[in-house]
Amino acid sequence: SDALGNAEIYVDSLDDKVGEVVLDNTGDDWNNYKTVSVELDNKIASGNHTIYIRFKTTGQPMYIANVDYFEFISADKYIKTIEGGIQIEGYQIRVGVGGDDSKAGMRTIYSVDSKIDGKDVVSSGLVYSIDELTGGKDIWVDDDNQYVYHFESTQEKGRLPYVYADSDIATSYAMTMLFINKKPLEYTVNWRVKAYAQLEDGSYVYSQTCNYTIYDVADKIYRLGGMPTLNGTNFILDNILLRVNKDYIK
Repeated sequence: SDALGNAEIYVDSLDDKVGEVVLDNTGDDWNNYKTVSVELDNKIASGNHTIYIRFKTTGQPMYIANVDYFEFISADKYIKTIEGGIQIEGYQIRVGVGGDDSKAGMRTIYSVDSKIDGKDVVSSGLVYSIDELTGGKDIWVDDDNQYVYHFESTQEKGRLPYVYADSDIATSYAMTMLFINKKPLEYTVNWRVKAYAQLEDGSYVYSQTCNYTIYDVADKIYRLGGMPTLNGTNFILDNILLRVNKDYIK
């Protein structure tokens, strides 16, 4: 309705307020209904209870709302998930340990929910390509292009001990593509990557497709303050930034 007001929710007595619902103005048509939901301030213990709802006007009219129904839903049904179930979180550069640069490479981080569209996720990973070699076309797990590769991550390989996504059922993975020839072209080609998840019915779900150059990522890391260690900062400066651009300002 065109009234304004709130619905206060009490359990077993008018001394135990557990929440309050703000009732939106829906105009002057009393048959124009709108569903409004709110998370209660306090949990309601299991068992039978007497629920009191007290309506409080916040506007000029003395009437408040025409209510169709109230429903209480378990908080377990409101699990946070990733929109689409899977997403690329960002990139990192891994440097060698103790001067061993053979393990240095580009890391892509992604997160995936354990269920997508009500189906269990049975595997996940990343699909890679280089735009210049695929004509800028999109990429898929079953792509027959010789320059498209996909790699599966596992609980032992790539799983991170923390979750980057704001989801209750997500796992985050970091997969590293090692630097091979360490020449300027490797750092300036336009890489394309997307995360995939295979569901229990055999179908695939994909994240958004992301494009990057290793040089651009290294440049952003350096300008934002560098790597966590001086060795790492010097690595991206000497081996990537200055190798591509000898006039790069330290």
